[in-house]
Amino acid sequence: MIVSDIPANKEVELPPERYFRCGDVGDLKEKMELLLERELSEREGKEIRKQIEEKYNPLRTKEISDILGLAKRTTINWINRLINKNLVEPTSESRNDPNCKYKIRG
Repeated sequence: MIVSDIPANKEVELPPERYFRCGDVGDLKEKMELLLERELSEREGKEIRKQIEEKYNPLRTKEISDILGLAKRTTINWINRLINKNLVEPTSESRNDPNCKYKIRG
């Protein structure tokens, strides 16, 4: 496996010879020639597969998304309770404004 050196690809910790400079066809060609000369060891293949499965597991991604959604809903509910008790007020005309900030009354 050869990948460009963009940040998302760098999350999988591959040996340096597995990365080529993004947009550099000469570097890609050089890395491909180098890797064609030697085979991927079984150990290296298992390690790369393990990293990819851990970092990009769809179930883990959904779990993180669910947690973030819950945190957002909890924050919105908490702010609405504070507004309903007249403890805070929005600083913009619309509470639906995504940039709306709130200030403590008083």
